[in-house]
Amino acid sequence: MSLSKIIRSSIRRLRSVLVLIVTVSLLFYYTFENELDMLNSKAENEYTPSINAGSRFEGKAGISDARGDTSNEITELAATDLKVLHEKNKYFPLLVSEPSKDPSKLLETFNDLDLNALATHKEKYPVLNEASLPVNSPDGPEFRIQSDHFEDDGLEDPEMLSKIRELFVNSWSQQELIDKVSEYDWPLSLIDSLDSLYIMGQIEKFDSAVKVIYNIDFTLPPFSVEIIDVPDVGSRALGGLLSAYELSMNTELLEKATEVADFLLRAFDTPNRVPVLQYFWKSKLNNKFPYKNSDVGRLTSMTLEFIRLSQLTRKNKYYDAAQRVYRTIMSSLDEFDLSHLFPVQLDASGCSLISSDKVQLGKHLTDLNGMKSIDENLQLIHCQQTGKLVSLNDDGIRSEQLFNMDASSQSTFSNLVKSYQLLKGNDILQVTDDQHSTKGDRASSVDDKSTKSQDILTKAADVQDLHSSKQVFVKAMDSVRGFMAFCPSTPLNENITMISSLRTKRRASPATNELHIEVTRHYDMKFERCSLASTLVLGSRVFGRPDYINFASNLTSGCFQLMELFGGLQPSELYMDPCENSDCSFDSQLKIQRANDGFYYNLESSRSEVVHQDDIAITNGKNTNGARQTVVAFAVKEGPAIYEVGDLEVEVQSKQWKHDPQRPLWLNKMGPMRLLAPSAIESVLYLYRMTGDSKWRTMGREMFRTTVDNLQNLNGGAKGVWKVSELHDNGRSLASSVWLSQTLKYFYLLFSDSSYLPFDEYVFTAGGHLLSSTGGENHL
Repeated sequence: MSLSKIIRSSIRRLRSVLVLIVTVSLLFYYTFENELDMLNSKAENEYTPSINAGSRFEGKAGISDARGDTSNEITELAATDLKVLHEKNKYFPLLVSEPSKDPSKLLETFNDLDLNALATHKEKYPVLNEASLPVNSPDGPEFRIQSDHFEDDGLEDPEMLSKIRELFVNSWSQQELIDKVSEYDWPLSLIDSLDSLYIMGQIEKFDSAVKVIYNIDFTLPPFSVEIIDVPDVGSRALGGLLSAYELSMNTELLEKATEVADFLLRAFDTPNRVPVLQYFWKSKLNNKFPYKNSDVGRLTSMTLEFIRLSQLTRKNKYYDAAQRVYRTIMSSLDEFDLSHLFPVQLDASGCSLISSDKVQLGKHLTDLNGMKSIDENLQLIHCQQTGKLVSLNDDGIRSEQLFNMDASSQSTFSNLVKSYQLLKGNDILQVTDDQHSTKGDRASSVDDKSTKSQDILTKAADVQDLHSSKQVFVKAMDSVRGFMAFCPSTPLNENITMISSLRTKRRASPATNELHIEVTRHYDMKFERCSLASTLVLGSRVFGRPDYINFASNLTSGCFQLMELFGGLQPSELYMDPCENSDCSFDSQLKIQRANDGFYYNLESSRSEVVHQDDIAITNGKNTNGARQTVVAFAVKEGPAIYEVGDLEVEVQSKQWKHDPQRPLWLNKMGPMRLLAPSAIESVLYLYRMTGDSKWRTMGREMFRTTVDNLQNLNGGAKGVWKVSELHDNGRSLASSVWLSQTLKYFYLLFSDSSYLPFDEYVFTAGGHLLSSTGGENHL
């Protein structure tokens, strides 16, 4: 056969193959385009199709306490509706206020769960350029945390250590934590107590617990677990495993910590990379914003654990997750009423709804960075991504905000200080722009054609004026000292420092172009606020603010004196009157007169006394520079304004409350008693290690004595046998894991030699777990 014939034959064959390839390609292309057109056509409807409106909201009981208020929760959807919603959710994230209104909980209708998909999570909002973990120590003076001089030489107290160790072993044995390990849940309490076992020399029990824990798979929760409380798992499981590893250097624990962390990162897979705090991990409806009702302290609760894990594994993804959350928070400092403080609840989605008028004008595609989303009514909406945390109130002017310094609220600021120490003087808030995605190089979403999902991640990186951890911490603590600190009127007849919660109310003054923020103290005190002193004294060392030591000392002493008034018990909360004389003495006659005159029921005021604006006094006059000024003022009449009529009726003859004669007359309201909480002893430990003053050991010794006495008196059994249990409204219950993981650990370290686990070499997480601030090598 000639060469020409061979060439012609090959061309004919190739032509037929090319025709077939083109035909198949066109068929595939138009089939794919048709599917997209169908989805986009459905997406343009005002409501998601086939969703039964009548079955969306029913007031049935909740499935989990972690979901909070279950009124108006979603309780029923047809399976076909969920399938349609699932298809929509692939492209449009859910925007939901809280877990009880999240359709993700309707899992019983999804009986076709893909276990392989659950095991191999694919991110919808991946990060392309991770923030790099700082590895070099910056230039500047080194800070010393622990005192160089102790009045009692910092020597251990063997007798106290023996008593504390005995109480710990007794408590741990009563809990039977190893025996309670089950395939139906993760053993969080067991993990939470690991480092305490090691610190107190219970190595045999420690090793037995580690063997049990190593056989548990932490890549996925047990299938019986429906919802994961992300901060709780981060604190107790991740923190507990890391701390136990730091002390024992058992790499099996580090492996398990990495499994836990990798699972928790799934909760950060949101459009703004801010975590979903209550995570329905099995749900197919897994494209969502963080809940609108969120606690800023819980958003930052895993910061230290993630930083340390990045240091140990040399993987930036954990540090990046923590750093991005803080970056978003710091871009939100001007969103709320009080300088550098955050309200108890805020909108973590950062979404501002775009009106239909603006959508029709196409503003959501150009100026407003809009993202089409599905709200909790299963209605399609457009959300402007602000890149910030925003207020829950949409009107912005006549809204109220509540502020406090409870344990969760403290976490945001304490983690700033501790991360600064953990990063060896590097600031988690100050990173270079090239450590984050830029507008030309942003993380991709599941459908970049229909969403601008990751533009929100770049907003923080575009901020020119970078905040520093010191600046934020100092301004926040100065606001706490200026607005929240107060001296109550008590039978102690002396000034003690307490920390109140606040309510703020806004009103605009168009004539002067001013925004007036009226601040009302509640004059309440929760004992968990006693731990703020530990943050203050640590911040005084790290950021060079010695004046905070006195503030911390006064707060801790006040907490101790109140405990003495209640025989060593800790009321969970107290409502008091503010001090009105030089020695803050309590006047029972004035109290009776005020109570019977209705003094406490009508405390709203339209008048106020100007306090400051950014530490600069504001004078009366018209603002002429065009920008709105913010005027912060205390309400003239302050107080809780939350009492119901009858709460504060007094029997004149007996000088007792009519409806609660057991409550002391100097208290307007009192919460249930607690015995085993760690907040007060935590601050005592910090003050001893950082000041060297032996009075704190003396105080701690008395606190331990009264705790043991109360345990024996309240939980006594036959022949002197007594159990360790906590007080509750309906009786007693087993001690929570914080008794083992925090309270007894703080007591033990207080009376240990000051060179044991020094504060210059370790930081404590919010859950009381120790992380090394000096190591950093890869052990995996």
